Amino acid sequence: MIYTNIKRLFDIIFSFLALIILSPIFLILILSILISSGRPIFFIQKRFGLNEKVFKIYKFRTMVNNATSLQSKGKTNKEVITFIGRIIRPLHLDEIPQLWNILKGEMGFIGNRPLGLGTNEQLLKYYKKHPKKEHYLKKIFLIRPGLTGLPTVLFYMNDKKRKKILQKLKLKYNFKSSHDLIHELNVYYVENITPLLDIKILYWTVLLELESLNFGKNTNRKF
Repeated sequence: MIYTNIKRLFDIIFSFLALIILSPIFLILILSILISSGRPIFFIQKRFGLNEKVFKIYKFRTMVNNATSLQSKGKTNKEVITFIGRIIRPLHLDEIPQLWNILKGEMGFIGNRPLGLGTNEQLLKYYKKHPKKEHYLKKIFLIRPGLTGLPTVLFYMNDKKRKKILQKLKLKYNFKSSHDLIHELNVYYVENITPLLDIKILYWTVLLELESLNFGKNTNRKF
């Protein structure tokens, strides 16, 4: 409980400072999106947060307005990304607006992936098949979702490094689907949240962000 309060205090301080420091980049991106592809500037989705409360998560829009329609007609993810999107997605600059979610208390810097409404439906189907694990669902909503977290960093790592870390965490590696792995990582984080684990996640995140400076390396998002 004490660490949770300290962690929230750090989230408030650093999100506030980050919004001020990054405000010039924020303005540049807003103007770039407006000029290159018009409105809307932000991509907004409803997600589940602390205590299963629904909130709106903000990102800079990186896809064309009719992306869903085009994808249903066979267009690939890469084909519907805007010019600005191709630049900012590898650098994760489209995630900057989530600093506002952090400042408001809907998210933290480190936590589980914020589950979307569709993801929640998948979870419910998952628990119907695995009723013995249903009590874990409540655990996922005991903490604020995060800008980064175990599933985020592990799914961006290469296979060899990911396998090594999962072995250290004593988690199974050969999952039938990535959904199972995300579930296990979310539950693991809630049950083992410590300052040391958060420092490790932050360290892995920084390394991955430095790697992403090599444009094109992380353009194929898994999340």
